[in-house]
Amino acid sequence: MNRLGLAALLFLQAQTPPPIETVKAAIENTAKSSYSYRVGGRFTREGVFVPPDLLSARIDGFQSARNGAKILVKGPEGLWKTPDERLGEQVEGTPPEVADKVTTLREAERPHEMLSMLLADVKSGPPTEIAGGYSFAYDPEKVRTYLRKELDKAVERKTVAKPDSVAWETAEGRLRVHLARGLILKFSEERTVSIRYKREGEPDERKRYRTEMAFELSNHGEAKVELPEEVRKRLDLK
Repeated sequence: MNRLGLAALLFLQAQTPPPIETVKAAIENTAKSSYSYRVGGRFTREGVFVPPDLLSARIDGFQSARNGAKILVKGPEGLWKTPDERLGEQVEGTPPEVADKVTTLREAERPHEMLSMLLADVKSGPPTEIAGGYSFAYDPEKVRTYLRKELDKAVERKTVAKPDSVAWETAEGRLRVHLARGLILKFSEERTVSIRYKREGEPDERKRYRTEMAFELSNHGEAKVELPEEVRKRLDLK
């Protein structure tokens, strides 16, 4: 490459922002207009974001609407109540996942803000380019901190048997972000660590404990939330 070609290449590289800055700019653009979203994880959650602060979400027969700090949850019976009212009315025999669904709705964040928080766990260094976006590696220490809490909760819920040991040095994770026209289309993340179970008279059983989330965003600038007038008033929506 001659000097002129090298100079042109360096100029282009200087004009191209780092991938993480590209993603941050896309997050800002995405937050400026409404969008629909779908989240895959322990529960599948669907909803709509409308700027500046309205977020709706639905898990099975439960639906929530949040405006800033105010949030209401509609149950299968059709009544809108606060999350505390919902959780306080649980009686003996109520499936434990009902409380988990209400709690998930209460703690639901705007997807673009969640992506901002996930970016904070990315380690320094260039990401891997993938079709339409980037794959970032997580800081292993932050993965360990996160998985310690999640594994404890999984053991408490009895969805995972308590391991005899955890190889925390194997903790790793990745965040994948897909963009189009300067907007976030989808992002997903996973974090894993090796766990071990002792078996009497048998070789130890080794597994990977894994947490995953996947977000899909669509209908940018066109998504809407339809709410009863009474609910809009209780949420201070104009």
